[in-house]
Amino acid sequence: MKAKSLLNKGILLAALTLGGIAQAEPTDPEIRCLAKNIYHEARGEPYWGQAAVAMVTLNRVDDRRWPNTICAVVKQPRQFSWVGVAGKPQDRNAWLRALAIAEVLMANPQARDEFPATHYVHQRLHHRLVWTRELKTWGQIGQHVFYH
Repeated sequence: MKAKSLLNKGILLAALTLGGIAQAEPTDPEIRCLAKNIYHEARGEPYWGQAAVAMVTLNRVDDRRWPNTICAVVKQPRQFSWVGVAGKPQDRNAWLRALAIAEVLMANPQARDEFPATHYVHQRLHHRLVWTRELKTWGQIGQHVFYH
């Protein structure tokens, strides 16, 4: 599967298996916005599933169809279900893991060179949403189906 070939690049694998926990709260608001999206959208997913959600966010930043900052992408209306309703992260370990994933991906943009997805949806909704028929399915990681 494509996800395995991406992991074999070693960038994420090394960073995420070396504990995968951030050591301190970052001051960069873009890292915090990305980490919040990872936390609220995918905290129950394996590391690779969380990283894929983050890469979708970053791919949107790089795509002219979306705003050019992480926070603007994350806060767009009706894009991510948690925005405007979720509170502060409560699970400290999951939050630190999300921060670590955000930091690794922002420091290593080449990690998403082979991951074109700009959309994802929970597998339960995959066949019920009309917009999914307009995109190419990239694959599934954890509970999310990814599209480009």
